[in-house]
Amino acid sequence: MNPLDFLYANYSRYFPEKKKVYLINMSQERDKDQYDSLSGIIVASSGEALDLKVPYSTGQIIAADRLRNMRFKVITESFGLGLQIAADLVKFTADNILRLRPSSVLEAFKHCEMPRIDSTIKVFHNREDSTLSLCKSKFSQLMERKKNGLPLHFEFQENTVNVSASGIRLVSESAEKISPLVLCVLDLEDGQSPICAIAETAWNRRNGTSTISGHRFITILKSDQNRIGRYVVTQQKLMGAKAPVLRNNWVLLDRMTFDSG
Repeated sequence: MNPLDFLYANYSRYFPEKKKVYLINMSQERDKDQYDSLSGIIVASSGEALDLKVPYSTGQIIAADRLRNMRFKVITESFGLGLQIAADLVKFTADNILRLRPSSVLEAFKHCEMPRIDSTIKVFHNREDSTLSLCKSKFSQLMERKKNGLPLHFEFQENTVNVSASGIRLVSESAEKISPLVLCVLDLEDGQSPICAIAETAWNRRNGTSTISGHRFITILKSDQNRIGRYVVTQQKLMGAKAPVLRNNWVLLDRMTFDSG
C-alpha cells in the first residue's frame, strides 16, 4: 500500500480520549495459528499517534528489541459502525501505556452478530491475579503439552455458561474477586483435547452468593475458536433453533480488509 494514501490523514476524531479499543496482533512474526489480542483505553490521541492504557498488568510482555516489528489492528465503534486501522507500536511504557502510530487508511465494517449459546460445560478457570506475561507462559506450556499428546489434568466443574468464539460468561459459586485476566480450560466433550484460552474480564456482578462474569478471549488457537463456533451451531440445531450463517467477523480477524486476499 502506498504510504502517501494515509500520510496526511488525521483519524483522531474516531479515537478520542476515554474511548475503549481492541488490538489484534498483525505482526509478521506472530503465530498465525493463534488469535492474539489486547484491549485498552485511549489516554491521548493525535493525528500522529494513539496512546492507550492496558487495564491489567502485562509484565515483560514486549521486549524493547521487538517494538519495531509489532503491528496491531486497532478496532473501535462509532454510531454502531465498526472502525479499524492498522498501527505500529513505537513505545511501551512500564505503566502499561502503548503508543501506536497509524499506518493505514481507516476502514469501516458492519458488525455481524456472533453466534452464542447458553449451555452447561465442564470448565476450569483460575481466580488468581496474574500478569499477562505469566498467563501467556502458562498458556504456552499447555499448548506444548497438547502438541506432545499429553493430557491436561484439571479439576473441571460443570458451569452454566454463555459461550461464543469471542468469549464466555461464567458463574462462580463464591464471593471471591474475579481477576482481570483468567486462564480458562473448556471441555466441550467432543472427543478432542480441552480448549485453553486467556481471557480478559469485561464485566462482573453479584447474584446472591454467586458471581457472574463476562470474559473476552484474548489468546486462543484459531482452530479452537472454530471448534467453539461449530459447538454453538450444533447445540442450536439440537434445540431446534435456526442455525446462523457463519460470516467473517472482522473483530476476530488479524488482517485488514485491504490485505484480506
